[in-house]
Amino acid sequence: MSLAGIERLIREWNRLRNRYGISDSPPEIDRLQLGVARRRARIRHLRSRIEELSEEVRVLEGETLGLEKALGLILGEAIHELRAGKGEVWSPFPVLGFRVWVLEEGFFHGYRERWDEPEMSARCPTTGNDADVPHTDGRCGEPPCGIYAAKDVEDLLTEHANLDLHEMVVGLVGMTGKVVEHERGYRAEHMSVLALAVPVDGEIRSISDETEIASLFTEGVSEPDSLLEDWTKSRTHIVEFMKKQMEVRSQWTLASPSG
Repeated sequence: MSLAGIERLIREWNRLRNRYGISDSPPEIDRLQLGVARRRARIRHLRSRIEELSEEVRVLEGETLGLEKALGLILGEAIHELRAGKGEVWSPFPVLGFRVWVLEEGFFHGYRERWDEPEMSARCPTTGNDADVPHTDGRCGEPPCGIYAAKDVEDLLTEHANLDLHEMVVGLVGMTGKVVEHERGYRAEHMSVLALAVPVDGEIRSISDETEIASLFTEGVSEPDSLLEDWTKSRTHIVEFMKKQMEVRSQWTLASPSG
């Protein structure tokens, strides 16, 4: 029975008692009424406490949110300082650099393996443990794991001066994930090819279209009908194209967080 129904019956009982001059109620009625009254009082008390506790929970949740935000900022700074001290960063936006591939039968080969597509994720061939690559604790030995890129395209070309330009491809790459910085270059967890300078029939072909880049990696570069004759001119073309592409891509990267 509902509360309203019980109260209606109590009023009717008391009215009849007054009408007929009955002073005492049956003990069972008094006992049950007392039990109901006590429990209602307890319910009111508990509801009051629930309101107080709900308010306390709300305050604590707000304080916890603020503390978690502060903890996140401090942890982020501590992690950044530790990684920076060890020469590594974690980058959601591409860190730009340059690298070289050697053409073997028209396909792109890096230091360790062939690239079948213009993206690569690092592995650790020494330890077989690909977690937290590139490793910075020396477990890999020399050279340490990661996908390598140079900071300066001219330094890169000088370093690979022993290679003929007609058998190598120079590229601008974007590095994301864990990126370890060194004096002259980087080791990255993930790398994507953004632009290429490819030797084709006696000249350097500049490519920045992602579809065309992907096609070169999957289908290969055609064997040239003629070789590059002017090494200095070709080198200058590569340097100018790569620097221009880096400038353009850097502007895109800077604009991307707000754009």
